[in-house]
Amino acid sequence: MADQSDEPGAPTQVCPTCHAVVPAVVFCGSCGANLDSAAVGWRVLLRPHSFAAAPAQAVYVPRLSSSFFPRLPTRATRAYRVALVVLIFCMVVMSALQWNIPAATISVLGMPLLFLLYAWEADAFSDDRRRMIVALVTGTAIGLAWWWWSAEFMSRKYGVTTAAAEALQNTLVNEGLAITLIGAVLMVLPVPLIRLIPAAEFDSLDGFVVGAAAALAHLTVSYVVWWMPQIVAGLINTQTTTPARMLQDTVTYGVVDPFTTIALGGMAGVALWFRPDPAGPHAGRARAAVILCAVITGVLYAVVWGVDAKAWSAGAELGVNVALTVLAVLTLRIGVQVALLHEQRPAVSGDPVLCVYCERVVPDMAFCPACGVAALAASRTSRRLRRDSPPVPVEG
Repeated sequence: MADQSDEPGAPTQVCPTCHAVVPAVVFCGSCGANLDSAAVGWRVLLRPHSFAAAPAQAVYVPRLSSSFFPRLPTRATRAYRVALVVLIFCMVVMSALQWNIPAATISVLGMPLLFLLYAWEADAFSDDRRRMIVALVTGTAIGLAWWWWSAEFMSRKYGVTTAAAEALQNTLVNEGLAITLIGAVLMVLPVPLIRLIPAAEFDSLDGFVVGAAAALAHLTVSYVVWWMPQIVAGLINTQTTTPARMLQDTVTYGVVDPFTTIALGGMAGVALWFRPDPAGPHAGRARAAVILCAVITGVLYAVVWGVDAKAWSAGAELGVNVALTVLAVLTLRIGVQVALLHEQRPAVSGDPVLCVYCERVVPDMAFCPACGVAALAASRTSRRLRRDSPPVPVEG
């Protein structure tokens, strides 16, 4: 049974931040602020101690599961957290054993497949099927065309095989930087085009999953075109690389690159899909903050390539790349937080519903009064099903 304070007819109070009359629980169901005291300044914009897509999490802690899979209930998120740990563990073990092809396969396909599974479970293919399909198709097509052409260009220019030309891209600063930066632009190019597709309903987390899916499709194809020929040609094998170098490459291609790619594509989608609440007091600042987060993720993505091009030791390069990845995840969390707090509010009924994040019965409002998670953190399918099947009190 839910606490008495969570039930309809429970005591109310005036929110000290937005001054709405809301249930007197923990968070304001209208603006999401904590009811203990009025939020002022940047705390209204960010609410740093309570992530709007997961309960009991601070924004400034780079939690991977809630950052990359924000539209999953708490219980489901745990399975994805375990999957991430298993993926990284397999990469480490296979690198230590110098199993080139298995390590490369997991690095190339592991995170994209896990994110695709998340998109399916988070109802992205039910709520926005057309945009998701277009994102995957265009991301794949543009990635294949660009990286295939760049390999052919490098091959003709330097008179080497395609596999050798791909290997040169990380060592030739001018050409490699140009190819990578243009590739990054092409990676997010489908996102504004997909935004033009008409849709009856959409929100910032729809943009997140569409943008991240398109970017990951591009990245996966680039790996197949760029990395696999080198392995098949024997340029990467146990004689030409050490376990330490293989670990660095595996973590870079299997963790750093897909994580920063999700941050870049996801934030591009959030920025384009985000519609600030016109009645909110900080609509302009919220819009600017979301756009700034999108720009920062793009800069961090470019810096990761710059680090790869430097002749640093394996440990130093890996350490810097991991630090950049953490910054990208934090930037993504901040952007998603601002969007969820200040987005145009969904239609709510005020009737009792089950919050799938804290698993308590609460009024249907823009934010859960008990845990502070935004209603828009759940998919439209989830919100509709919970409204159509409200919780029934149990006697005795």
